[in-house]
Amino acid sequence: IYKQKMKNKKYNQINSFNRIFKRLLPSFVVILFIVGSGVGGVQFVKAQSLQDQINELKQQNTENKNNVEKLKEIATSYEDAINKLQHDINETEQAIDVSKKRQSELEQQITQAEADLAKQKEWLGENIRTMYVEDNVSTLEMLASSNDLSDFVDKQQYHNSVKDKIVETVAKINDLKHQLKGQKEQVEVELKEQQNSRAQLAASRNEQNRLLSLNES
Repeated sequence: IYKQKMKNKKYNQINSFNRIFKRLLPSFVVILFIVGSGVGGVQFVKAQSLQDQINELKQQNTENKNNVEKLKEIATSYEDAINKLQHDINETEQAIDVSKKRQSELEQQITQAEADLAKQKEWLGENIRTMYVEDNVSTLEMLASSNDLSDFVDKQQYHNSVKDKIVETVAKINDLKHQLKGQKEQVEVELKEQQNSRAQLAASRNEQNRLLSLNES
């Protein structure tokens, strides 16, 4: 009887445990699911974060490549600008050389004109002195010293012609001298402008070289 009671008691305890386990089983399943989801979620978050970093690095790499291409294009534009400025500088220097040569030629022409003017004035002075001496001689004396009347008239006409020619030549030389000085002043203005232009072009070229160096860096 005692064994039978113990057996019945043990049986009842097992049945009671089974009933409790059946009741708690859904809760255990939920807990296990939550725990499992938590661990997997952490792993998923980690994997997702790593992929985001990879994608971000790829995007940055693409942006860097695009920036490098843009910098190359800018560098090309700088180089083109430098070449254009250097070409303009070379042309300006050639123009300066031409202006300097023209300036030198005008100076030589002015010097020659001044020498010619001095010579013509000297001749004019000699002719005036000669005529002054002859003017002090009486007409009777001039006629006496001349072979005939025609010779006397020819002398008068010759002196007057020489005088007029010298005066005309002096006027032309003076005009030429003033004209040459005006051309020289104009050339000097052009030369100064060309030199200023060359300086500005050189400054622009140096700035483009600086920007190109920054670009390359």
